[in-house]
Amino acid sequence: MGLNDLITYSSPKFVVVRDWRLGALKYSFMLAVFAKVIVLDIFISCRHLKPHPALGIGFVDLIPPVCKEGDTDCHAKFSNIEDLKYCRRFAGKNPTVTKDAKVGDFVSAQQPCKYYDEDRLIWVPQEASSMFVPLKSVKQFQKINPDCYDGEAEDEGTAPGYDNFDRLAGTRGPPRYLENDVSKRLSQQKRREEAKVRRLAGKSMACTDGKYITTSKEEFYVADIGEFTLEFRHSFESKETGLFGTAAAFQGFFAACKSNHVKDVRKDCRRMKVPGSTGETVPEDVMNLEDPTDLVPSLGIGPKGGDAMQLKDLLKLTPAAQANEMKEDVLDVKLPDRLLLNGSSMRNRGGLLMVEVDYTNFVPMRPGIPVPKFMEFLSAPIKPVTYTYRPYLIPSNVLTRNQVIPSADGKTRTVEVWYGLQIRMDFAGKMVAFDITEMIAAMTTGLVLMTAATAFVDSVMTFLMPLKDKYKLLKYQVSEDFHDAKTLHAKAAEKKVELKSGFACSDLMLSKLSPQGTLKQGADMSKKELIYMLTTQDIRLNRLDGMCDKAEFSEGSEADPRWYAMGNFKRDFYSKTVGAESISAFSDTVDPVRRKKAPVTAAE
Repeated sequence: MGLNDLITYSSPKFVVVRDWRLGALKYSFMLAVFAKVIVLDIFISCRHLKPHPALGIGFVDLIPPVCKEGDTDCHAKFSNIEDLKYCRRFAGKNPTVTKDAKVGDFVSAQQPCKYYDEDRLIWVPQEASSMFVPLKSVKQFQKINPDCYDGEAEDEGTAPGYDNFDRLAGTRGPPRYLENDVSKRLSQQKRREEAKVRRLAGKSMACTDGKYITTSKEEFYVADIGEFTLEFRHSFESKETGLFGTAAAFQGFFAACKSNHVKDVRKDCRRMKVPGSTGETVPEDVMNLEDPTDLVPSLGIGPKGGDAMQLKDLLKLTPAAQANEMKEDVLDVKLPDRLLLNGSSMRNRGGLLMVEVDYTNFVPMRPGIPVPKFMEFLSAPIKPVTYTYRPYLIPSNVLTRNQVIPSADGKTRTVEVWYGLQIRMDFAGKMVAFDITEMIAAMTTGLVLMTAATAFVDSVMTFLMPLKDKYKLLKYQVSEDFHDAKTLHAKAAEKKVELKSGFACSDLMLSKLSPQGTLKQGADMSKKELIYMLTTQDIRLNRLDGMCDKAEFSEGSEADPRWYAMGNFKRDFYSKTVGAESISAFSDTVDPVRRKKAPVTAAE
């Protein structure tokens, strides 16, 4: 036994069906699978690139529109109070505010305005990735309600209804604590008497009207707040991909979308490059960009190196403004009802502005498959990191912050309620990296789909096509019924007969040959033997090539002379080998007595 016998290779055998319709159906499916897996999933959608989160943190600075002392190149300043249409001192034509205002109509009723600098408007400590921008101040001047019980005042002898011993004795001077039992009993007696008087009068020491009484109230708009500049500074890190850095090292973009929920910022939004920001880009990054000077002329780089834009311009980029074509006064106009402002403006009620910062190195049609430099035209590399801002408003009803300023003696205080815009950066980046496991998974999906396509075509071929019977013979080779083969071997072992042939054809051929393999003298075939041999071989060949699907008799119970002729041929062989008395043990085809229709041929 040689190596060729020990080390063999088995390969599947395929049947080539020469029918163009089946071929066209198969290759159409294969082409669809190729387009889906290779073209769409790998080269366009790049599903083999594994996404990883990009975590970030940032800071927002509020810069007023004034010049710093000594900065002779600065020409910015606060706007004239007479030019601000929401201020009471507005010198132009007063805007009309109606109750049935529509989205986009001016709805901020004119009120007194007041200038503030950043030190007064910035809340300390400042939250990371967030900034509260005050829009309106409501001051309430309050004093302590004299009818309310005050434990601290009791110790000082000034609480209502609680005179101490000094006051009972008619003395003056600094208050002193009661020091003896007599004075305590006098004080307690006095308190009981006063409590009785109050109960009879239906009065209570509880603060039913509040501990503080508001004596006066003032409201001011923060003048020129729209001209304040917001500067965004941030950084990111993606541990899985090993990418990190600050925004100053990458190219930045702004996106103005018409919906809070977009599938593809590049297709669904207006995009613009941050002037002055630097970083590597690819052609896909800069496609279909708009000139920011047309929509947001204040966009640029701030004094701390971050991306800067005036508040009024930032609000223009929100979906509420883009969908309703608002080009100015976003703080003062009626916004969509879904923002829950109840017909008022953000300047009066405040709001919540989310600024999504999307760091990414992904773009379609850049599969990033590792290939040599000169082959990158076949597989474009992963693009450099860029980031995109996407501002949008979310429902917030009323958004305020309070400041309480007590007086030195504690008898009065000032409560200042600030209505403002809460700006919060949300980092939702995605970094991708080539992953061989994801690539194998994509290719495996393709192989599975190919197999499914082949199985579908096979089903069409064997069940729906006009020549389905012939195709079924080609696809599935039907074996013999092994009952006769098992019976032959069992009877031969029972009678101790050595089998030299297992079938009638082989036995007939053996009987015509000499031990040297030559034809025996006078070993011609009779007509009966020739017919039996040709009929049997024809049936066997039809089971292999399906040339005649009417003469393959795979069921084994067909009433056909050709099938019976093969049965007669087998019966003669079995009778010769194990004896005629054993024929009843074989199949019905061999035993004519048990045939349902058993016409005896003329040869018999």
